[in-house]
Amino acid sequence: MRPGDTLRMRATVPGYERGELSAEAVVPARPAVTLENLSVTTQQSDYGDNEVTHAIALRLDDPPGDNYYMLRLEAHILYKRYQGYADEDGRYHDTVVYDTIWETPYFECDDPALVSPESGLDIAVEGVGGNVYDRLLFTDAAFPGQSHTLTLRHDAYYYDDNGRPLAFRVIVASCSPELYRYMQSADAAYNNEDNPFAEPSQVICNVQNGIGCFGAQASAILQFMAQQK
Repeated sequence: MRPGDTLRMRATVPGYERGELSAEAVVPARPAVTLENLSVTTQQSDYGDNEVTHAIALRLDDPPGDNYYMLRLEAHILYKRYQGYADEDGRYHDTVVYDTIWETPYFECDDPALVSPESGLDIAVEGVGGNVYDRLLFTDAAFPGQSHTLTLRHDAYYYDDNGRPLAFRVIVASCSPELYRYMQSADAAYNNEDNPFAEPSQVICNVQNGIGCFGAQASAILQFMAQQK
């Protein structure tokens, strides 16, 4: 597949009265994103806990046209635990075991361009101005066809290396409009699910004669070591 190719889906189900299921989407170009800067600040609490903040600055070179983005942050976390065992004399001992795991953590993004009036906050971005979990959705409405730097902040709290971030992975995807609107509406529906005061949110679908989303995305992945201080 190449950028600009049109993907088409056709499906028939025996006995399905509404007819053929169909949808299409155009493959977007892979986003041009680079790591512009990585900085870290550390402070220690009165109880000996370490609070480490990584500021991750990304440069996104936006191509011409309307573009839709999804961003995810993953962290490679070190965990320390003690595992007990008894020796041949029956004496009990502890040994230190280190585990690592990739997690999807909370992060912050309060980029002025993403919350500007031009971005159309209600439709262009989700989660900006506070904690973001899982994914950040935004458009290029405030910086069409320009280079733009956005900064993510990740806070980690750990004691004696338990919970210390070792590395980060940033996934930036260009999405087809159908996929973007589906993810945006699905997030809104999920966030309103247990709110008795919120109006029901409709999940936007693009499958003719059915439900669901048929879309396309192209992802760029940046992986880099966390800074230690």
